[in-house]
Amino acid sequence: SVASGNYDTQLTMSHNDEIGFLVNSFNKMTHRLTQARDSTRQSHHLLEQQTRYLSAVLGTLSSGVITLGKHELLKTANVASSEILDVDMPSRINTTFDTLRQHPQLTQFLDCIAAHIESPHRWQQQIERNHDNQQQILICRGTPLPQQAGWVIVFDDITKLIQAQREAAWGEVARRLAHEIKNPLTPIQLSAERLQHKYEPLLPPDNMPKFKKLTQTIIQQVDAMKDMVNDFSDYARRPQLNLSRQSLWHCIKDVLTLYQGNEQHEITLLTPQSEDVILSIDSNRFRQVLHNLIKNAIEASEEAGTAVKITLDYHLLSPKNEQLQIRIKDHGPGIPDNMLRVLFEPYVTSKAKGTGLGLAIVKKIIDEHQGKIWIQRPEDGGTCVILQLPMEKTSV
Repeated sequence: SVASGNYDTQLTMSHNDEIGFLVNSFNKMTHRLTQARDSTRQSHHLLEQQTRYLSAVLGTLSSGVITLGKHELLKTANVASSEILDVDMPSRINTTFDTLRQHPQLTQFLDCIAAHIESPHRWQQQIERNHDNQQQILICRGTPLPQQAGWVIVFDDITKLIQAQREAAWGEVARRLAHEIKNPLTPIQLSAERLQHKYEPLLPPDNMPKFKKLTQTIIQQVDAMKDMVNDFSDYARRPQLNLSRQSLWHCIKDVLTLYQGNEQHEITLLTPQSEDVILSIDSNRFRQVLHNLIKNAIEASEEAGTAVKITLDYHLLSPKNEQLQIRIKDHGPGIPDNMLRVLFEPYVTSKAKGTGLGLAIVKKIIDEHQGKIWIQRPEDGGTCVILQLPMEKTSV
């Protein structure tokens, strides 16, 4: 019975002799084995409790947490690490660090970590990586485990925080510029118009064309500056959406009507009316988005001397139709590599004219609708702008 693990067995000692001594020693041994077994079970139970507790804590953290073992094996990865990196990290437990670095989604992230894990000191670094055709910014902290047992690495996605800080700073700049520029514009325009009205009858005919051209230039430039001020005000505006139920198909068609007069512009909505979607959106702001993107596509094509050919389509993403995707594609010259990642930031533009606020305002409106916007470069050339809206928040 002892051989099978039953250490509760106790022998009866009938004589106080050598046999009795052996029996007593046997009983003490089985008693100690019982204590050792119970202690081991208790320790194992406590370890399981601590493991479950640690897993529960890691599972509720919004920060990504991974641990590397002594031989640079991935030993722990919480759910947030998968969500931030868009890679199923728990399924890669016990994978070597070098193997993980070969994953295209992890290369930039782990290359930065690799520069630190040979050091015995704590470290912190801001890491930038490409994710879903956009820049993702991570703040990463590493701490060595005791006795050189490995590393604990904690990281957070601060992309939205950095973006919010930039937008707040640029918004304040735009607000102040709008205020400082707007005040003198009306007096300047009125003064130019009064000059025209008062002195045109008094000037010699030879000087009239030149005088009229100069005053008209002032008026036109003031109008252009007013448009710029409106852009500044629009970007600095606090979000106040006026949501209502709208047909997406009719919303797009209304915008396309503005461009139907020009026969040189071929702009087509590929999605049929039978696949219409009803959304809860701010129709004026959403039309502003479509108008701005179509206008950009036309201007890019015209500046490059290519035919203006633009297609729009939209569809619900499977499997649960929780996302709506709208695509606006042109056949223009495309976007330079150095501008692709910063195109939606304020005052960034590839045009000779313009404030560089158009796409920044577009992104702000899409963000206000809890959506996403990014740009792709199709293999056949041109540019494809993709809008994605969450149906569970916008559908009625």
